[in-house]
Amino acid sequence: MLLERIDMLAGRALDGATAQGVALGIATPDGERLIRTAGYANRDAQLPVTEETLFEIGSISKSALAIVCMQLAAEGRLDLHAPVTEYLPWFLVQSEFAPITTHHLLAHTSGLPGGHTHRPHALHEVWELRNVRLIFPPGAVWDYSNVGYDAVGLLVEAITGQTFAQLMTERVLAPLGLTSSYASVTSAIRPRLAVGYTAQFDDRPMLPWHGVAPATWLETAVGSGSIVMNVSDLLAYAEFLKRTWTGEDSPVLTSAQLREMVRPPRIEQPAADETHGYGYGIGWELDPQQPGTIRALAHSGGMVGYTTDLIVDLDRDLCVVWLANGSIADRALTTAVRETAGLRNGEPFPELVAVTDRFAFTDGADYAGVWRSRERSIELVAEGTTLALVAGDERIPLQWPPGRGTAFLLADHPEWWRFPLEVVRDGDEPDTPGPVIKLHHGGETFHRQNTELPEPPAHPEEWDRFAGLYRSYNPWGGAIWIVIREGTLMLLYASGSATPLVPEGDGFRVGESAPNADFLTFEGIAGEQAVFLRFETGAEYSRFFPE
Repeated sequence: MLLERIDMLAGRALDGATAQGVALGIATPDGERLIRTAGYANRDAQLPVTEETLFEIGSISKSALAIVCMQLAAEGRLDLHAPVTEYLPWFLVQSEFAPITTHHLLAHTSGLPGGHTHRPHALHEVWELRNVRLIFPPGAVWDYSNVGYDAVGLLVEAITGQTFAQLMTERVLAPLGLTSSYASVTSAIRPRLAVGYTAQFDDRPMLPWHGVAPATWLETAVGSGSIVMNVSDLLAYAEFLKRTWTGEDSPVLTSAQLREMVRPPRIEQPAADETHGYGYGIGWELDPQQPGTIRALAHSGGMVGYTTDLIVDLDRDLCVVWLANGSIADRALTTAVRETAGLRNGEPFPELVAVTDRFAFTDGADYAGVWRSRERSIELVAEGTTLALVAGDERIPLQWPPGRGTAFLLADHPEWWRFPLEVVRDGDEPDTPGPVIKLHHGGETFHRQNTELPEPPAHPEEWDRFAGLYRSYNPWGGAIWIVIREGTLMLLYASGSATPLVPEGDGFRVGESAPNADFLTFEGIAGEQAVFLRFETGAEYSRFFPE
């Protein structure tokens, strides 16, 4: 019964996902190891996922790099609290604050932006950090930074004289017996890797009919995440973390070292959610019933065409991992498997969460009515559990995007494909949502018919030159939109997520409040359009004209 239930959960996770296959591993409290697979490693060739199929594990790799740092610190070769420049003399950022240390990089409190993974090798991207201006003192604010971990990867190479791949293999993978794992993504192992898949369109929210396409192939060996594993090895790695946490020391890592890795980074502005946190390369969950008690260790991973998850459930004495060759729409897979595999003494299976009908609205009346922008009027019509957008003679069924909650609505129509309808409610209490007062579609804002349309706030005339679509050949983020919304310049990603751009000096700060370490400028004016935009980290996006 348990295996059938796990198989069903794995199959459900692939429904509506870009992933075409998944491998799932469970280490149960009684010592049993369960490996289950579903779907295809190569959809076109109809090759199924097997226990031996390799996947890129992405940021789960960060914990392995942190382990190497703990080893080097124990050997007296690395001082975690010394400036990074003691090991990388060429490392440079523009800062008026105290130096960045390895501790800051490992704990994601360096003040560096997240990075855009826009260069083929980490050395180039870390070198470009000399153009970044820190606005927070190191240690003050937590902000997840991949480029920070890339710097750590270069730092341990400098200390040891070995390559990143050699270090990971000799110090972590080989001693743990992870013989099917590789520290870097190379063409040599590509035939054994599952084919990664991504959404077919990178400039708009995904609709069911869009389908998927094979992801861009990338070779990489970086500190932010480049380890390749099969499901059995990733499960073994999770079991190693569990044994170490519960007191078993090994030459790779002692229990005391792991507990030091998991300690909170002691930032001045802690996260609002005090039940979760992040140490060195690994996250943790606190037991809400026992303050200060860690009940789980966890980390997820994402690569171009791959997603992964790992959790060591200390409460249930359980390890769960999964690897997929694309994104999975509902990350509740991990939670569902934890709850199912952790049952004891014949307890019944938890009730399955119903598969979401993307066209079903239980609160359709919240959106219903006539809405006006300065350019046009539309009507949202609720009938039963359906919601439709009526514009002129067109009646377009609305749907939820997968995994986006209730803040976005999608309309499957050429005029509405580029952006979702972003829902704005009065008040921000998630348990008691207020009435819907606005709808945004790109730079256009709709108000209810009985509301007087406000005058659009003034904005600098030059901003009109910045608005439009920008593209990059970077497969991590190929397209972004710049729009003017209610007098504010906004950056929109393909999913619909919008971030305000705040004028600062010769450019714009990305985001209004911390953490907002990213900064960009618009470069070159050809006629009435900016030629490209450049992030302070060096990533560039060229103005593109789709129509």
